[in-house]
Amino acid sequence: MRKRTVHLDFHTSPYVKVGEKFDSHEFAQTLKKAHVNSITCFARDHHGYLWYNSKNHPEMIHPGLVNHNLLEEQIKACHELGIKVPIYSTCQWDEYCMLNHPEWLCRDPEGNRINIRY
Repeated sequence: MRKRTVHLDFHTSPYVKVGEKFDSHEFAQTLKKAHVNSITCFARDHHGYLWYNSKNHPEMIHPGLVNHNLLEEQIKACHELGIKVPIYSTCQWDEYCMLNHPEWLCRDPEGNRINIRY
């Protein structure tokens, strides 16, 4: 079990550009200097977007993700310094599914959506 862990929160709006100036070496070195030995990085966020280059579902890649190799670069740079990188993925409902598959939403007996704030 790692002792110094960070959960990198990447629930980022699709309108925000991400990864444009990302430097994997600087990222990993900063973690190492802070004595972080495990950082959880995102593969898929609660908006439903992917944080990596997907051949099977390119439409699900975060629209603001400039560097489609961001996750891969994070993992590689951290592993080079002995930092573990568990991956986070949303595993239930998300905004992407809600917008693209309204038939999957929970509904009450009258057909109204349940637990949706949109």
